[in-house]
Amino acid sequence: TVSDFGAFDQCLEIELPKRNGDIEFRGKYCAIEAAPIMPKPFRNFSLAKLVHAGPLDTVGKEVEIGGMAFYYLKFRLGICVPSTCSLQDMQAVAKRISDISRTEVRIPQCYVKESSQWKTIHIVTLCMLSALLLACFVGSVIEYKYPKSPNENQGGIKGVLKCFSLISNYNRLMSSSKGSDELKALHGIKGISILWVVLGHTYVWTNFTLLRRPDIIPNWFNSIDFGLILNTWHAVETFFFMSGLLTSYTVLKIMIKTKGRISVPIYILRRYIRLTPPLLITVGLLFF
Repeated sequence: TVSDFGAFDQCLEIELPKRNGDIEFRGKYCAIEAAPIMPKPFRNFSLAKLVHAGPLDTVGKEVEIGGMAFYYLKFRLGICVPSTCSLQDMQAVAKRISDISRTEVRIPQCYVKESSQWKTIHIVTLCMLSALLLACFVGSVIEYKYPKSPNENQGGIKGVLKCFSLISNYNRLMSSSKGSDELKALHGIKGISILWVVLGHTYVWTNFTLLRRPDIIPNWFNSIDFGLILNTWHAVETFFFMSGLLTSYTVLKIMIKTKGRISVPIYILRRYIRLTPPLLITVGLLFF
């Protein structure tokens, strides 16, 4: 492996107290990335092609291929320094080491233990989640106390709140009976595409520098089964296709009912109102 991150939590827990009880300094964890300065790669450079261009039958060939791996890999280390050392101080030290050792050393970020602070995005997200949970609770109570009758008009505030009911939404989600006008094949395409995306992102976010044998990574790119992972971006295109198909299908159904008439601004507004709240909540949760 070309990585050694050390003990992150242990570093942040270090404290040097003063005699009066204050903290002199804390432990600060700094991430370091280092790699030898490599010559500019030639055009269409591919480490996988070099590995399979000929047999690795000599030590020199092994060293050559191993050295070229640093076009993709870096040494990644973690050090613990006093919190009195600023990020600029550490970057100055890294630059000095780079000049002496002819190695590219970079310190992108340092971390120090701080008390958590509430930001505006946190408050807004919690308010939105609280409002959503309240609507679900009230809608469920209304549906439980006032079951839907066959001729009931679903308009008004009561009808809106019933849309958030956990009872009806759970039954609809778990129901196996589908309408005759539903495109059932899309459910299978969605499932396969989701699994495909998850599989691809699992490898995208993998820290390959933690592997004991990072030099074997180029061998994967020429394997047939790994080609499924390399082409995960095609799964995103299936969602674009399904989005356009379902939008067109929904519009055509509306036009059949309205005899060819549809208000495009109102349709766009309805889609915006339906999709924006879940998106905002998801983005807000990422900041916690």
